[in-house]
Amino acid sequence: GNEGLALVCKDGKFGYIDSTVTEVISCKYNYAETFRQGIAVVIENGIEKCINTKDKVVTEGCRPKENWRDKTGTYVAGLTIINSNTGCGVIDQKQNFIVPPIYEQIRPITPRTQPLTPDSVGYFDVTHSRMHGVIKSDGQIILPFEYEEFSNYPNDRGFRPVKKKGKWGVVNSKWQLIIPCIYAEISVYSGQRFIISNYVTRGA
Repeated sequence: GNEGLALVCKDGKFGYIDSTVTEVISCKYNYAETFRQGIAVVIENGIEKCINTKDKVVTEGCRPKENWRDKTGTYVAGLTIINSNTGCGVIDQKQNFIVPPIYEQIRPITPRTQPLTPDSVGYFDVTHSRMHGVIKSDGQIILPFEYEEFSNYPNDRGFRPVKKKGKWGVVNSKWQLIIPCIYAEISVYSGQRFIISNYVTRGA
């Protein structure tokens, strides 16, 4: 939500008022957006940055994300992806970085495409040195940055193909590699059925 603060404009500058119409963040910004998860994008003296509801700078140099409507995006578990001058990161509702802003790209793995596990909420597809890995919402790297790509569409058991050094393998719902990346092609189907090259095999 907007954290109880409304965006206002006075004399061509933007700020925020609370429910009593008290100006709690002065109208000093050249541009501003509404608060989402305690974060708002503002521009002051040509510098774009993210502030919290106390008008403290969370990070500077925020910029729009490709294919996303907003510069900040609220996702699962109350987390927000931030794109700063130093790279992409993830902050929690207290504006603490749980994933440091050092990565090239971060995309949420949405519930529709997440593996079906009890803690499936809060996984991120993270790119580092052009390689993909997966970071959990607590900041833990659960799939190392060793993969050129992985499928966004697991099957009903959470199995999905992953590609490493030009070859394909399969990870399970816990992001553990259960079929090594040594095959030219792999397709996953319902249950534990995989098509590996021209053969059908059973998963562990």
